[in-house]
Amino acid sequence: MRGQGYYTGTVYEVESIDFKGSIAGGGRYDNLIGKFVNETVPAVGFSIGFERIFCILSERSFSIPNQKKKIAILYDDFFEANNIAESFRSDFSVTLFEKPKKIGKYLSRLQKNGYYGYFICGYAQDITLFVTPEVSDK
Repeated sequence: MRGQGYYTGTVYEVESIDFKGSIAGGGRYDNLIGKFVNETVPAVGFSIGFERIFCILSERSFSIPNQKKKIAILYDDFFEANNIAESFRSDFSVTLFEKPKKIGKYLSRLQKNGYYGYFICGYAQDITLFVTPEVSDK
């Protein structure tokens, strides 16, 4: 329940038929700001429940249209990695990471976090793609 103690007028709630509870809300709260500044300040506020909206979109497997696939560049030398990243940025969303000692575990984490592939500076000539298992209709 929204903080009814500080509202002084209409309270607004926005709901989705696909989600229990509100996903946004607000209202009028003329006395709230005045408690801090010792003046009467008329106020209306509204907030959006980002996490709730994100949950609804995730449950529907929503993806941002025309979003570039994410790749990671693992580096020892940042300046070299940044130059390499520039060559990939027209086609991919590129993130630079300092090369970890245990690359295998790190690559697994990147794949779990939705990365399409990776490039290891000094070891590769091109992007290595993560292999995704084939989905069977059976």
